[in-house]
Amino acid sequence: MRNANVQRSRLNVQQTALGDVEGWRLNVGRFSKRLAIAAIALSIAIPSLAQNTPAPSDPPRDLTVLILGDSLGLCGFGKRLDQKFRADPRVKSVFTYCTCGTNPLSWLKEKPFTHIQTHCGYWSIESRPDSHATKELHDTYGMTSGHRPTSHPVPKLDDLLATIQPDILVMQTGGNLFGLFSGREKVKPDRDGPMLRKYLVPFVKKAITPPSKLRKIYWVAPPTSGKVSSEVQEFVFAQTQKDIGSVTHVMDSRKLISYPYKHMEPDKEHFIGEDMNRWADKVWGEIDRDLSAQSWSNVRPLSTSSRVS
Repeated sequence: MRNANVQRSRLNVQQTALGDVEGWRLNVGRFSKRLAIAAIALSIAIPSLAQNTPAPSDPPRDLTVLILGDSLGLCGFGKRLDQKFRADPRVKSVFTYCTCGTNPLSWLKEKPFTHIQTHCGYWSIESRPDSHATKELHDTYGMTSGHRPTSHPVPKLDDLLATIQPDILVMQTGGNLFGLFSGREKVKPDRDGPMLRKYLVPFVKKAITPPSKLRKIYWVAPPTSGKVSSEVQEFVFAQTQKDIGSVTHVMDSRKLISYPYKHMEPDKEHFIGEDMNRWADKVWGEIDRDLSAQSWSNVRPLSTSSRVS
């Protein structure tokens, strides 16, 4: 199994303005069957999760949570974080969608991503109305011998905001944006800054535009990648913080989980197992601390209190 071909998603991205990215297509790339099989087993064997109780002075929040993720989400992060939220008494419902090969713009209806699909893995976990039950669609490599995932439309943020009406959004993304640098180790700030901004700001603007009810956005930046220079990774994080940090709570995952990872794939970017669980747990801990820092009744909708330019 260790010699199995590893497939993962790669994005063919343009390094110019948004109008030049029509050539963007989701690429199956290299994404491991062994990774997918192990992720399935780990998701089944996730240990019991500690429940956190809100402060007595704070009434039940009855929160609805939306989690979006990319291929790292498919490796176990999405499932683990989903269960953390479901175990919290403040949360009424959770909707999780992880799609291989996505970037922030993939979730919007604007061209050229209007009808974009993922071909290398999809996982959704949705709360059922008025029930603790969930509806789950899991389609990844290796679920059965020789299984290959079918194509799935990438859910659109516009529709999710309207139908789910979430209070909280967790966005796990950013690793695929490293492809914008085409293997460069050095950064060209004057060009790369505006290029990244075109992938970050439109998503956040859509997320806080009425009728959005979002009050919190947690932006989970990628953990350390072994295939991208530290200069590029630092620039991507710093630019993310600069462009959307006034509206979102940006988390630097490089500080939450150490590299190299156990059970790491040959691409030096995807990993599974205890390190993946540890990363999700630490992200949850940071979210929990932030949510517990003030009464929910004092948290205003982002559509009325935040702006991003």
